[in-house]
Amino acid sequence: MKSLALAMSFRQPAKQQQLLIMRIGGVALVCIGKMIQSEAVQRALYFWVHAGPIVAHYKFAKWWLTKTKAPLQKRDRVYQRLHNQYAGKSFDIALKLKGLYVKIAQIVSSRPDFVPPQYVALFVTAQDSLPQLPIEQVVEIVDRTLRAEHNLSFDDVFESMDAVALGSASIGQCHRAVLKEPYTTLNGYRGGKTAAVKVMHPGAEERFRCDFQVFRWLCKVALTGWQPILDECYRQIMSEFDYRKEAASLERVRTIMNQSPFRGKVKVPEPQQSLCTKELLVMEMLNGKKLSDSMEDDLAVALGRNKELAEDLINQKRLEMILGEDKMATLGISGQDDTWKTLGAIRKLKLLRLYLRVQAVIDLLADVQGYQIFHATVFNGDPHPGNILKLEDGSLGLIDYGQTKSITEEEKLGVSRVVQAIGNHAPIRVIANTMRDLGFRTKKDNDDVLAKYAALFFDSDTEGKRIGCPTPQSYFKKLTEMDPLVDVPDVAIFVARSSFILRGMGTMLGKQVHTSMRWKVYAEKAIQESKKKNSNLTVR
Repeated sequence: MKSLALAMSFRQPAKQQQLLIMRIGGVALVCIGKMIQSEAVQRALYFWVHAGPIVAHYKFAKWWLTKTKAPLQKRDRVYQRLHNQYAGKSFDIALKLKGLYVKIAQIVSSRPDFVPPQYVALFVTAQDSLPQLPIEQVVEIVDRTLRAEHNLSFDDVFESMDAVALGSASIGQCHRAVLKEPYTTLNGYRGGKTAAVKVMHPGAEERFRCDFQVFRWLCKVALTGWQPILDECYRQIMSEFDYRKEAASLERVRTIMNQSPFRGKVKVPEPQQSLCTKELLVMEMLNGKKLSDSMEDDLAVALGRNKELAEDLINQKRLEMILGEDKMATLGISGQDDTWKTLGAIRKLKLLRLYLRVQAVIDLLADVQGYQIFHATVFNGDPHPGNILKLEDGSLGLIDYGQTKSITEEEKLGVSRVVQAIGNHAPIRVIANTMRDLGFRTKKDNDDVLAKYAALFFDSDTEGKRIGCPTPQSYFKKLTEMDPLVDVPDVAIFVARSSFILRGMGTMLGKQVHTSMRWKVYAEKAIQESKKKNSNLTVR
């Protein structure tokens, strides 16, 4: 009937038709005006207006360099200019929009083999030094959520809270606080009087949800092939918006690690679950500094407290691992051998000892992650350097379990078989079949490419560097051109994410990490236990 009335209205005199058109136009303008006022639309517009030209410039440069068959040296000069030009602008966009953009900055800052050093140098500050909410607003949030869920006020629970946050991330920020006496032992809590308190930023969840829509478009335009990884990131990150879940995960992982071979080597903070809410997490305070900062400080001490030389050595080592010595020589970049030759025997000895300690720390982290994945089947889905502390007693603190992931026994066995095959240098056909059994599918079903995907996901990208792909991203793109992925199982994405982060951490600290070699022992044990269990069931 409405359609009929509208059709009849256009038979009316011209003046009435004009009035009707003006009314329709007015309604449309009001709707458009409301859309523009929407925070989600404003954020999307801001991103594309400011980031669109950057993406376009990079894509044009790539097209032009390919078309003109530019030599390696020229390509590198062009990209270095682009990185210098846009790193600061990209970081400003992330700081302006916060939300997912800062989360992405945090993730890529731990992968110097993924991202140019110009970006890493800026994005690394996104780990814990973002603009913070004022303490008055933080106290207001804490007071409101305590009243709503526990019928308590801020003053009922806390003696004090530091005005300056310990760190501010994309979802919330963390403050040191002092609990009042009743809450230091409530329900058996043993975390002590000093607590770390995470407070969620207002509106963070909805901002992330909208930002993911923008990034899906970015994947279509500039990051083809990464849509499955983005989808898994969405599922993982959106699970972080309830600190009650994180508190439960902390308690679960803490119990597992206290019963593991790594008890005393790593610590997970105890949550005070009786005070936690969706927007508030109260937990034991672990005293220490970020692992990467601690390692850099140790290196500076070994070099006679020369901080600048320590930073230069670390950057040189990263470049060697990312580019390879051959490409560094081609680009005219000197390696760390020049600096090494100028050092005296005592300093060389100190550096060797430090390097061995760094290796031991990275191996420990890989072992802990492997134990959690293949034994406990529950693990941190985001073990980046900002989530790892070097504690005052020498142990490591694992402080963020917002992205805790659980996997099924079937998924664990599937990944275990792939890791075992890679670690034992099994024939290509065998590795490819374990990938198929896990759920991987490619368009051409090529054994060789499937085996290469297995190494990239669960071990390293050394094969990519060997064939001239300087980063895992470029190697992944090369593989998708050879035989694109059709199906990628979810479990592979979040286990591979752990592998990528551990390898990136190794790169940052100067160590080549092959995660399958560290995880193989746990994978083989998982397979043996499964066989024993099935055998017992058969006997019965």
